[in-house]
Amino acid sequence: MTKLRERLPLPAYEKPWKYLNRAICHISSDQGPDVVRLKLPLLGAEGPALEKDVTLAYQASPGDAEDSPWALNWKPVGGGPYPHFRGHLSIEGTDGQSAPALVLDGAYVPPLGAAGAAFDAVVGARIASATAREFLRSIAGKMERERARDES
Repeated sequence: MTKLRERLPLPAYEKPWKYLNRAICHISSDQGPDVVRLKLPLLGAEGPALEKDVTLAYQASPGDAEDSPWALNWKPVGGGPYPHFRGHLSIEGTDGQSAPALVLDGAYVPPLGAAGAAFDAVVGARIASATAREFLRSIAGKMERERARDES
C-alpha cells in the first residue's frame, strides 16, 4: 500500500469549507454519475496531459458539521493497470494560525502485484502525486468559481 498526501495552498477565503462543499456537489452534477477525468500533466499544469476516466465517489462525513472532511475513492473506468484510491479531501489551516490548504490524504495499492509495486517505487508514486496535485487544482478552481458567484 502506498500512502499519498498532497497539499495545495488556497487563498484566505472567508468560508473555504462552504466553497469546497459546493464545488463537490457541482462535480457530480456537472460530470454525470460520478465519472470524472483525472489528468497527469506532462509538461506543467498548462501543457499536454495523459487522461483517465475514473468513477469517483464522495461521501460526506457523518454529522452536520460544515467543516468535516469528505471521504472519497476512485477506481478506473474499464479497469486496466491503474490503482484504486481511497482517502479524504479536507482543508487545513482555517484556524488563522497557518496558510489554508486543500489536502488530499489517502492510499492506494499498486496494481499488478510485485511488478506494480516495483513500478510504483520507481515512477508510479510520482505519477500518483502529480495526478493528485492536478485533481486538487481542479477542485480549487471550482472553489474559486463558487466564491466568485457569491461575490457577484
